[in-house]
Amino acid sequence: CDSSLGLYVPPEACDTVLPYSKAMHWTLIVLRCARYNQPFNFVKDRFYALEVNMLCPGTSLPSPDTVSNDIKSLYQGLSIQVCNYFKV
Repeated sequence: CDSSLGLYVPPEACDTVLPYSKAMHWTLIVLRCARYNQPFNFVKDRFYALEVNMLCPGTSLPSPDTVSNDIKSLYQGLSIQVCNYFKV
């Protein structure tokens, strides 16, 4: 981590290094939108695309519609699990 350079890095950022996969990247986008109430169209932000391309050249980003559909699917799947968890 970059703490020796005086940069703030949250402790959890150093815990796990994941190899890149398109599926995991898109999942993280969906989770970020859901957790932080970010709009789905943030994936169209030019600077976000530049950042992603800098970190992993040639990476494709999902469309806002894809992010929206993925969040709906995630919600539907998890809502079933939550209902089953609370069944008596």
